[in-house]
Amino acid sequence: MKSVLLVTQAVLPGMLQRRRGRIVHIFSGAAKSGGILGIKYPAAKAGIKGLTRAYASRLAKEGFTVNAIAPYLIAPDMIQDIEERRKRSP
Repeated sequence: MKSVLLVTQAVLPGMLQRRRGRIVHIFSGAAKSGGILGIKYPAAKAGIKGLTRAYASRLAKEGFTVNAIAPYLIAPDMIQDIEERRKRSP
């Protein structure tokens, strides 16, 4: 989440100066489902969702759009790892 915040803060002054730009954050379905990836990962992804909403609200008056996309499980290795963790869980 920190990296998303820092990058957004870094690009924002230039966008405001040019009076144009769009911000798209990437978070995760884990923000909704939580669970098997532990506590920190889904909490951070939910934080990105909240950060996106806050920036969208703040920058809408300036004519900017701020959105987030949340791809779900897309990496086969990640899916395999989740399945292995699920099998080991009590």
